[in-house]
Amino acid sequence: MESEPGGACVQSTVPVIHSGECKVTVPCMGDRRLALAQDDEMIFSVPKGRLGDLMLGIRHFDEAGLGFPIKFTMRPEYPMMASYRKVGKMIGMDIPTS
Repeated sequence: MESEPGGACVQSTVPVIHSGECKVTVPCMGDRRLALAQDDEMIFSVPKGRLGDLMLGIRHFDEAGLGFPIKFTMRPEYPMMASYRKVGKMIGMDIPTS
């Protein structure tokens, strides 16, 4: 289905200005064609008056050591928490010690 030119831009901007609330929008065909929005992307719009709150939340992630955006890591084997090791041993699994 073809959307109006600027469809997602209008849907992700005008309601946010009028309501003062954040909004999540699916990119329209124009966003996909012209701005190269991908299948795994969404538009998150924040009204100017709420940017301070958003920045405080992002800083909280950083101060907690999580960073933003959250980075993914792959390890051959993640260390198990003690409670997981305990349950694994209870059901007869060969659990590494670290």
